Amino acid sequence: MRRPTVVFAAAGIAALALAGCSSTTTTTATTPAPASPSIDVPTIEPSASITAGLDGYSAEIESGFMSTCPGSAREANPSLSESDATNYCGCVYRAFEAKLPFDQFLALNSGTTSQAAKDLVAECVDDPTAY
Repeated sequence: MRRPTVVFAAAGIAALALAGCSSTTTTTATTPAPASPSIDVPTIEPSASITAGLDGYSAEIESGFMSTCPGSAREANPSLSESDATNYCGCVYRAFEAKLPFDQFLALNSGTTSQAAKDLVAECVDDPTAY
């Protein structure tokens, strides 16, 4: 039996939460100072379809998440080191796996973001070792 291919927009959602979390900020007279980094998880278009029949978190899903999240995290926040991006994304996946119902995780791919997902991402932005 062929295993389903899964690529998650959830990784992008987790990574985009880092946008604006850089440790340095540059402002000019014509640009207002940015507000504190927001941890709102933006809605994004799905990057791939999900094969029907998935019924829970798995090593394959984790692998798909971790293959895209660190690169997206670094793109959203260029000052983030590769190691820090990997640690952050690992925290987000472990948090989702531990506390986010799988149907809510899958819903991230359709642009639906629950408050629970936002809260878990926020915990990992604050402390990448939280999970």
